[in-house]
Amino acid sequence: MTSKFPIILILLFANNAYAQKFDVNFYDVEYVRNYDGDTINFDIIEGIATEFDLPAALIKKLAVIPNQIRLKNIDTAEMRPKGRGRTQQDKNCEKRVAIKAKEYVRLSLSSAKVINLMSCSKGKYYRMVCDIIYDGKSLSLELLNKGYGYVYQGGTKEKYNWCAVD
Repeated sequence: MTSKFPIILILLFANNAYAQKFDVNFYDVEYVRNYDGDTINFDIIEGIATEFDLPAALIKKLAVIPNQIRLKNIDTAEMRPKGRGRTQQDKNCEKRVAIKAKEYVRLSLSSAKVINLMSCSKGKYYRMVCDIIYDGKSLSLELLNKGYGYVYQGGTKEKYNWCAVD
């Protein structure tokens, strides 16, 4: 345990600097809520305790741990669509798809028996970016198969026709 303790201190006190450089996995986390299809809040205390073999009570006393996770390699429709030059109809379509994606994620994760956050790293907006696996299924693949998102690996977002999905 002594070899893992300095790592957990870096994770907890350096604003999650450990996750910025390395892939980290959190097992058996608890779903809290989601803002949309690709921004989800989890209670990861138990996951950190499992990853580093430390008591969850100790971790709760040591730190406030960021729990907003961005789904890796996918972009879903936005709840507040933006974009100059877009019609109101385009924005309305995107919002309707965002509501569907949000509800799909909520239903999927709230009923999941096991949720794991895999290959987590630090994202560009200081959120952790993770692959989310629930009951053995990839949330990203599920959302892609439903048409609620498209593959996104950073950079400029593509102009996506959300009306074709709606």
